[in-house]
Amino acid sequence: MISFTDEDLDMVQYLHDDALVVTLKIRDCHVRHIVIDQGITYDIMYIRCYTERDLHKDDLEQSDSPIVKFNGMSTWPLGTMNLEIQAGTKTITTEFIMVDTFSPYNIFLGRLWLYAMRVVPLTLHQLL
Repeated sequence: MISFTDEDLDMVQYLHDDALVVTLKIRDCHVRHIVIDQGITYDIMYIRCYTERDLHKDDLEQSDSPIVKFNGMSTWPLGTMNLEIQAGTKTITTEFIMVDTFSPYNIFLGRLWLYAMRVVPLTLHQLL
């Protein structure tokens, strides 16, 4: 068990419960507004982000099952695609589910990505 002194706790200047939003390198391009969410299983990319990276819908593999409880209802994905994500010095291939719906974010990365990267998200400190 780890214990903290009052001095350690003083290092955290501002307590918050914001989402962990990061910038990562995907296919040689830095992508901002990526949400790390331990509560989701899927790794989701919004079609706007997909097309901004000069990727085409024709390159998507067919997906035949809906994402349940996404945006409060079932959502049918446009398809899936494997893309490499680099975080620090580690790069892994991640299967993204593409969805055509509005979001202020570009990507949501869930538990599968976190496990593959072998990282722990710390929302208190806003880092992985």
